[in-house]
Amino acid sequence: MAELVYTRVSTDEQSTLRQTHLLADPATSAKIPALDRAGFRRLAGYARPGDRLTVSELYRQRGDLADILAGRDWCQRHGVKLRVLSGA
Repeated sequence: MAELVYTRVSTDEQSTLRQTHLLADPATSAKIPALDRAGFRRLAGYARPGDRLTVSELYRQRGDLADILAGRDWCQRHGVKLRVLSGA
């Protein structure tokens, strides 16, 4: 099992320093669905069934409810467990 960590910032002025990370997707607009972001596509290509994807906060990975559901469905289809460290 691999521990996959996804981090993202919304602007060039923000930093991923407060997010525990192995993979960063810097300065990516929340308007771009997570599954369409280059960093997430790289992570998705590496993920295997049984791996765990950890995000610091759910909104760091997803933009809106439709994106949250698409990401959840992607994890379920690929057998990847989703772990959210904090937030609603």
